[in-house]
Amino acid sequence: MAGVLVVYHVLWYFSINDKLKSTFCGLEHS
Repeated sequence: MAGVLVVYHVLWYFSINDKLKSTFCGLEHS
């Protein structure tokens, strides 16, 4: 069960990272 939580948190972290990166890239290019 703990392994599932770890995988979930990693996926969530990367999804947040991608959103932040795309936001910053959009700000730089605007």
